[in-house]
Amino acid sequence: MTRVGKVGVQGVSLLLEVVFGMGIFSACLLLIFGVFPTSHRALTQAKNLALANSIARDLLEQELAEDFDSIEDAPAAPYPRQTLVNGVTATTQFSGSIEVTVLDTAPPYDRKQVVATVSWVEGPILRKVELESHAVRF
Repeated sequence: MTRVGKVGVQGVSLLLEVVFGMGIFSACLLLIFGVFPTSHRALTQAKNLALANSIARDLLEQELAEDFDSIEDAPAAPYPRQTLVNGVTATTQFSGSIEVTVLDTAPPYDRKQVVATVSWVEGPILRKVELESHAVRF
């Protein structure tokens, strides 16, 4: 009789070990799969930030390549960009503008501050990138 009791207790402890092991495994599995949406969102934000930075840099370079007198404000214009992510085409609508501020008109130098602003909507949030440079007439 004592022998049967020992076998029964050993079976229960093995069953408890298996149940706890399955519980720990499933909790770890849920945590691992919970990381994927977060990493996808971070990748999307990084992609959009890199695209916006590139658009702002292009706008700034185009404006600074002009003659000093023709550097002026430019209204917001759309800049749609398509990207391929995991075989799916995604389109993001960017809006870029140029703002020029005259800083110094005292001879012999004229100086203008040129700010390129690119904005886009990411979910419910309006995000923005600004790049700044200065134009000087020698």
